[in-house]
Amino acid sequence: MPEMLRVTLSEVRAHPTRLLGIVLAVALSVGFVVASLVFVDTEAAAIRRAVSAQTAGSSVVVLPTTERDLTPTIAKTTGVEHVEASRNTALEATLGGRNTLLMVTTLPGDARLRWMTLHDGSWPRIADEIIIGRQTAERAKAVVGDTIGVRGIGGAGEDRQLRLTGLIDESASLFASMQSTAFAPASSPILADGGVEYLVIARPGVDPPTLASTLRTQLPADTDVVTSADLAQQRLEMVTGGVDVIRYLLLTFGSIAALVGSMIIANIFAIVVAQRRRQIGLLRAVGATRAQVRRNLLLEAAGAGVLGALLGALIGIGVAAVGAAATGSLSSGLEVRIGLVLLTGLAGVVITVLSALAPARRAMVVTPLDALRPVSEPGAARRAGRIRAVVGGALGLGGVAAIAAGLIRGGSGTLVLCIAGSALAAAAIIALAPLFLPPLLRGLARLLQRSRPTVRLASANLVRNPSRSAAVCTALMLGVGLIVTLQVGAASIKSSTEASLHHEFPVDVIVRSQSGALPNSVPREVRELPGIRAAITVPSAETQVGNGTVRLDGLGPDAGSVVAGGLDVLDDNTALVHPFTLEMIRKNPGDRVEIRIGGRSHSFVLRASDVADAGALAITSDALHKLAPDAPITAVWATAQPDADPAALMDDVRTIADRQTGLEVSGSLLDVAAISKVLDQLLAISTALTAVAVVIAVVGLGNALALSVIERSHESALLRALGLQRRQLRSMLAAEAILLALIGAAVGVLAGIGFGMVGTAAMAGEAGFAVTRFAISIPQTVIVLGAAVVAGAVASVLPGRRAARAHPVEALAQA
Repeated sequence: MPEMLRVTLSEVRAHPTRLLGIVLAVALSVGFVVASLVFVDTEAAAIRRAVSAQTAGSSVVVLPTTERDLTPTIAKTTGVEHVEASRNTALEATLGGRNTLLMVTTLPGDARLRWMTLHDGSWPRIADEIIIGRQTAERAKAVVGDTIGVRGIGGAGEDRQLRLTGLIDESASLFASMQSTAFAPASSPILADGGVEYLVIARPGVDPPTLASTLRTQLPADTDVVTSADLAQQRLEMVTGGVDVIRYLLLTFGSIAALVGSMIIANIFAIVVAQRRRQIGLLRAVGATRAQVRRNLLLEAAGAGVLGALLGALIGIGVAAVGAAATGSLSSGLEVRIGLVLLTGLAGVVITVLSALAPARRAMVVTPLDALRPVSEPGAARRAGRIRAVVGGALGLGGVAAIAAGLIRGGSGTLVLCIAGSALAAAAIIALAPLFLPPLLRGLARLLQRSRPTVRLASANLVRNPSRSAAVCTALMLGVGLIVTLQVGAASIKSSTEASLHHEFPVDVIVRSQSGALPNSVPREVRELPGIRAAITVPSAETQVGNGTVRLDGLGPDAGSVVAGGLDVLDDNTALVHPFTLEMIRKNPGDRVEIRIGGRSHSFVLRASDVADAGALAITSDALHKLAPDAPITAVWATAQPDADPAALMDDVRTIADRQTGLEVSGSLLDVAAISKVLDQLLAISTALTAVAVVIAVVGLGNALALSVIERSHESALLRALGLQRRQLRSMLAAEAILLALIGAAVGVLAGIGFGMVGTAAMAGEAGFAVTRFAISIPQTVIVLGAAVVAGAVASVLPGRRAARAHPVEALAQA
């Protein structure tokens, strides 16, 4: 074994904890990416199997554009063994006591076409039987033998009661549709008006493309004939868009975690090299060449990288399996692409080695005599600082210019420019961090001059080695900044969306009867909900205007309590009309229309307004009473409390509507609730992902403190000899960690707020928001800062215990 390799192995055996932080940083980064890849691949495979299964039993699928039954023509075509017409339709159903939208499809008669698996009960056989998916039944708390009521059969509004005969297994996946699925026999009348496609099975020996070509010659020219494999691929591309988005999102955060990890690795190696300067100097003095020193340091890095990559791959696969089990996709098998896992592990090793290059270069460029000195040449640090200033300044100016161009331009392309500008600005902040963080640390040290002795010592230690402190702060700054950016962006987009929706739909909540009067209990129940501030009842009547039928909604004097605005122009001779309705009745704002109901008539001037629903005119209740004295109450309009939770309130409103038949829920709060739910979910996922970067940064902080304890053993021994107690020494290290965390988190919060606002403005410009509002969640920001401080304190525990255990005399003897 070469002598230098033996020296390296003995060094690792003697001080294994020095590389522990590198192993953990690599393991977390690699594990994150591997877990993302395996999890998303498993989810995509589950969807792919489900989509392919739907047409796997058939050879060709015929998608007609005519109502004529094509079954006889297809059946007598050469090469066709069997053909079935498959219909599907959406029906409103009462399932388990709740109203839901049921997607019903024909149950194939031929067993070869039944891709679904029977979970419980039996297949439906007669017209009044139905089978539904197991997940659908679980959501509605329905069991085999229950009765399902469906409405709107055959377009005639007929109600029908169906018996639930069984449950089938559905494809489970995080990205699978949550729609309620059901299957009924071909004889069921609920499928009479559904869309149709023909499933064709080829005779043995006939390949699907050939059969498809033959069918095209026999069927109408506008009929679409595709092989089942091609149709499955088309449908797969439609439903896997969300999978790709999540994959890119996860890989983006994985890249961020890898970036933070590389910063920590470089910092740890810089400390290791600084700590081993004397050893390196002695090796150089006894004949070791620069290449040998560099090779051994890089060999240590590669070894730590390989160990971390192996550990990370195992952790990643395990985490992906747990996630897939939670979503249900694990039942189809875990999808692990070994090549990608190995490539990810190799990337982790390469990043580790590349991160160690700069510290290794600093170790080999100095002479043996210089290496025996405790500090490096200040001129090199000054030159590196000038280069950083030039590069960082250029990146910052480019980023600000791109952001400004995007915001000034507006419209399409705003988001792309702002994202590019934000990326450049973030790179500038990272590049300039070693330049602006040390002055912040020195300023903090001056502020703490009159504090407790341990705190003053801690602040002095931070100033003494500003490059190390800046490296740790930068990693924390990046993680915290990302979290705050997401929080500010989500809060601002929610606020802007809510304001824009209120501008477009001035009423928060509307519960309307689709036919007839609203049940008397509904207005009272809506009004009594905790999140409702005010509610009014609205009478309605229908009439003809031009060639269309419109609804007249009568608004009373109390309408201003629930309508956000736009009622100032409403009087007995004015009708508020939605722009869509104006197009429907072919009128313009300012036109006058004559409204007739029975033998009564009244003339109104039309005013364009979002207060009125599409297909309706909003008039005063007095004007409606003159036209239709017996107009029933058909709707309740309500406004929410300012602090109400949109999602929770809309759930309460839907619960009230579900108890009745034929009620529709609408209003701006419906869209606000849906958007808020999506944003909250994305924020939770993104915050959890970004937290990985913070964990890596905290690992780096703990490792930096641990190596600092070893490096400053002589100094700590002198402090102990001068009377500093163990408790005070631990407090000093805790103060160092907390101050570092506080500085990094504070800069990250400020940067995050700025980037969050830029992102909000860009999205508002791209989407054309009517109103843009910036929002900062103070509680969330305080929690982030508090978590950073706590993480810093926790990171100091082990290094503090190690420093406190050392006896002063022994430490001085070893120094």
